[in-house]
Amino acid sequence: MIIDSSTLILLAKSGLLDLFIKDKNLKITDKVKEESTIAKDNFDVKLISQRIKEKKIQIKRVSDKSLYHKLIKEFNLGKGESESIALAFKENEVLLSDDKKAINTCKILNIKFTTALNILVKLYRNKTIDNEKAKIILKKLKKYWRYSEDLIKKVEEDLK
Repeated sequence: MIIDSSTLILLAKSGLLDLFIKDKNLKITDKVKEESTIAKDNFDVKLISQRIKEKKIQIKRVSDKSLYHKLIKEFNLGKGESESIALAFKENEVLLSDDKKAINTCKILNIKFTTALNILVKLYRNKTIDNEKAKIILKKLKKYWRYSEDLIKKVEEDLK
């Protein structure tokens, strides 16, 4: 699974990152690494940097830059999102993103995607986390990201 920088940081800040990658590896691009580790003294930056050192988060290079440049131009995406989408497209993998423009681009390009909220619900349904922990994480996700009220209400229903 490939993840963009905003969602990687969101997972780290909310406490979902280690719960999610327990038995899997995430892939990020060079730009995503740069964007998500630019600050020096944040807890989430330290956590992400440590998971990269442990190889639970792998760095993958985007060799064909043509799609990357096209995504920036035509879809007005950031560099990290563009690299992540280009890599997901090339490797036919799921993209983990909460960015609206990135999600819309995935829909157009038929790239499978998921979000931090979907990960939260999945971990709850799989009994990796209990209801109390899920509600705490949801509160953090709401604090750090701009989700619509309808989406939050749906997730709250899913957590009942």
